[in-house]
Amino acid sequence: VCARHEPYRREDLAVNGDMLAAEGIQGLHCGKVMDELLTAVIQNPALNKTDVLLGMARGLKKLL
Repeated sequence: VCARHEPYRREDLAVNGDMLAAEGIQGLHCGKVMDELLTAVIQNPALNKTDVLLGMARGLKKLL
């Protein structure tokens, strides 16, 4: 994982808490969404793009 520079921590995601807050996802929901995004990106590193992750976050927001 490290040698290939694949994301494995929240800090490695192409989005951050400020970006999610701008989408109206705050507090505990922000942490839950970040965890879901990280899980998705670990399974498929190609998803680690800002526009893709923000779209996924918007979808997850509807489920919260």
